[in-house]
Amino acid sequence: MVGAGHPPPARPDCLPRHRAPTPALPKPGAISVEDGAITDVDLSGAAPPDRVPLTDLDDVTLPPGLVDAHSHQALAGPHRGAVLGDDDTMVLARMRTHAGQTPRAGVITVRDPCDRGYLALSLREDHEHGPHIVSSGPPITRTAATAAI
Repeated sequence: MVGAGHPPPARPDCLPRHRAPTPALPKPGAISVEDGAITDVDLSGAAPPDRVPLTDLDDVTLPPGLVDAHSHQALAGPHRGAVLGDDDTMVLARMRTHAGQTPRAGVITVRDPCDRGYLALSLREDHEHGPHIVSSGPPITRTAATAAI
């Protein structure tokens, strides 16, 4: 019972805020990249093979590429309200711009959960640079609903 004069029950799975665990730092290692894709990660500490070009990142931590699991390529930025009045050509051009900007933020994959006329799928097919695009297609919704773009 918790209340006046009764302390809260002990919870072994909770630590006081001032004693939060600190995650271990990753070990130094080597990452092999071929044609822009990571092909191997070696944390053994072994020396790299001779004649392999090296880029020393010193004490920098190299994070993996980020995934934006809920990204509306057609609705990003100040154009959010204009989508309903724009034709597909204009919306697709805007989507190309947004897709081209995401890698600068470290995002390599976007999931677009609400598409108009399969534009995100068209973008994925003809867009060579930018994130991998996963699209669900148009939403199943009532006519003129908020999600109907």
